[in-house]
Amino acid sequence: MDTQTRRRIAYVAGRLAKLNTAAGSIYDFQSGQHYFISGDITHSNVAIFDYTTSSHMSGGGDGSGGYNLFDYSNSQYIDFKYKEGTFEGFDYASGSHFNGKASINGEVGIFDYSTGQYYSFTV
Repeated sequence: MDTQTRRRIAYVAGRLAKLNTAAGSIYDFQSGQHYFISGDITHSNVAIFDYTTSSHMSGGGDGSGGYNLFDYSNSQYIDFKYKEGTFEGFDYASGSHFNGKASINGEVGIFDYSTGQYYSFTV
């Protein structure tokens, strides 16, 4: 998946792990930079805005950790499932799976099958 989408997915996972504590940015260890993202995340809805790319990501949740997200930066869907600090999904833009872990202190790790690499973030 592309870098910006990966960052937004990490943000959603981190916010869910932090019990939806408000957060206005995410730190990407690969680039060594903070990126400003904000929005609302509940068990039934995601609506965030990425100020770096001026794009939205939103979608509905089933109430038990499954989300059907739409990434407006590339006009593609993402299946996302979160449960107790672990997550997985499928990015239709890259045609690949991803999975990872998120902790209550905001640390997020994602393995992206499209690149075969592991990425770290802090929300």
